[in-house]
Amino acid sequence: MTAGEAKPGAARPSEVAAYLRAHKQEIGLAWEADVTANLAELRELSRPALIDHVPEVLDAIAAWIEGRHTEAELGFQALADGHALQRLAWGVESDTLATEYGRLRHVMLTHLLDVESTPQVRRDLVALNTALDLAVNEAMRIYRERRNALRERFIAILAHDLRSPLSSVLMAADALLHLETLDARATAFVVRIARSGKRMQRMIDSVIEFARGHFGGGIPLTPTTHDMADLCRAAADEYRSGHPDVELVVDVTGDLRGAWDGDRVHQALANLLGNAGHYGKGAPVILKAWEHDDRRHVSTSVTNFGPKIPPEAMPTLFDPFSRGDASARQGLGLGLYIVQLIAAGHGARCTVDSAADTGTTFTITWPRTPPDEVPDRP
Repeated sequence: MTAGEAKPGAARPSEVAAYLRAHKQEIGLAWEADVTANLAELRELSRPALIDHVPEVLDAIAAWIEGRHTEAELGFQALADGHALQRLAWGVESDTLATEYGRLRHVMLTHLLDVESTPQVRRDLVALNTALDLAVNEAMRIYRERRNALRERFIAILAHDLRSPLSSVLMAADALLHLETLDARATAFVVRIARSGKRMQRMIDSVIEFARGHFGGGIPLTPTTHDMADLCRAAADEYRSGHPDVELVVDVTGDLRGAWDGDRVHQALANLLGNAGHYGKGAPVILKAWEHDDRRHVSTSVTNFGPKIPPEAMPTLFDPFSRGDASARQGLGLGLYIVQLIAAGHGARCTVDSAADTGTTFTITWPRTPPDEVPDRP
């Protein structure tokens, strides 16, 4: 151990650490002014909620600079348990959480310009940056863990607490429809209950998919061998059974075999068909599938001949809760978002082209196998 070097766990004199402790209030006020000016999301917080952990952050950083790393790390963890979870509870996004730590770094270093530069001060400034990085990483870790736990809880509530009673409603409606004693008026009411229940079921499923995709879980996929022609025909048959008044044309050509999650592909096609039927305004809907010349890809497309999509709507068309003509459309506006999630999960691309004379076409280009396993085909 060289002269002047602190023993492990023991504090050593540090002008930077002393400055941070002596100017905690001044740094805290400067940071408060900085983040309220630059981070709109934090302006809604009360002042105690905004600045509650800043003095503790400065104390923990000073302890790290002085060599008391165990004490500092315990402080960082305690801060994360308090500060990060408080921000999550207030609905503050993770990028804002990271940015406010970044603004604290800026404020601290600006104030420390008043400290005369020496080799030791420069080393302590490096230690300061290391300490703040550790604090940020711990805060973000705790934030992500708790957010993920909330996501899983949210999905569990939807999957169980809503689906279970709804399943009972649908089962009861089905049983009633099989009663011979039910008159025509009562049958009409039960049919309406069943239809509304199934619509609610689709909406719950959509929200679950949104939660998985939006909060980072992604939509789970299990690719197996399928023929895209069969998947298209199955989706078309299902759509026709629920929409006998819509003319649906299916056109499939070529070798359309590949490895996909059949249920998810079916779901994506069903969402596109439902979207096309709604906006088609009585004109035919066309579902196509074809093989690419490179034999590595298969494409599917769904076309309707309704009104052209306005150019200003294109950038947000696949965004969650984007509803287009909200006054006429039913549902949550998650259908196209889920299509995009399913496509992305397969390494596929979903694009849209809309013109007054050729209609609106949504096209998905599917790799025949998962993107990391694309062999040459004979």
